[in-house]
Amino acid sequence: MFALLATIANHMRFDHLPDNKKMLYPHPVSIEQNYANSIHLSDSQLNDLFRLIGSRHYLSNTIVIITGDHSFPMNEHGYTHSENGYFDESFRIPFLILWDGKLASRRVRDRAYSQVDLAPTILDLAGIHAGVNSFTGRSLFLKNQAEQPPVYLVQPYRGCYLQSIRYPYKFIYHKKSGTEYLFNLASDPKETTDILQQVPAELIARMRSDIDAIFFNQCILDANALYEKGGE
Repeated sequence: MFALLATIANHMRFDHLPDNKKMLYPHPVSIEQNYANSIHLSDSQLNDLFRLIGSRHYLSNTIVIITGDHSFPMNEHGYTHSENGYFDESFRIPFLILWDGKLASRRVRDRAYSQVDLAPTILDLAGIHAGVNSFTGRSLFLKNQAEQPPVYLVQPYRGCYLQSIRYPYKFIYHKKSGTEYLFNLASDPKETTDILQQVPAELIARMRSDIDAIFFNQCILDANALYEKGGE
């Protein structure tokens, strides 16, 4: 059985909580405080989720994955709106896998993953071999990953920022101006120093080819050429 549950949440600017649900900041005075109240309320309901799972014997072997569709900047680089900026706080999302008695606690720090890796990971954990398929992602538990494919990020607003992560490097191309940036997320997680002029030309060429792949993918979609003629 597979189930997707979406939490009920208020959205930008996170200021629609009832007064009796504002647990951290009863009288919030900033978007940061409104956001903290909102996230705290959503997270507090996980206790009920796990209690209800535990009360049903047929869910005793349940895998729980907690994640999100996108994150939200909280003024780390002067932005408090998801349609601005190209920094990690607009893209980095929570991802937690819980499988009681089957998965040991660990934290992955040495690579980047994408939402496209979700489906292959779920199939891998369930022991399901999909055979020939159109998944572009890889299971998080795939062994012997000599080289991980790039993680693509798209910020469609403010002139369109197209990005590729080949961890630890993150390359950004601003379509409107043609400007490029490069950051090392391992040594500079707050993305304060552009190192585009300090890395080998081969790396830049490779990451520019990743951006070309984004454009090519869009052309395929625009031409409705994703499947062969006669396919679905």
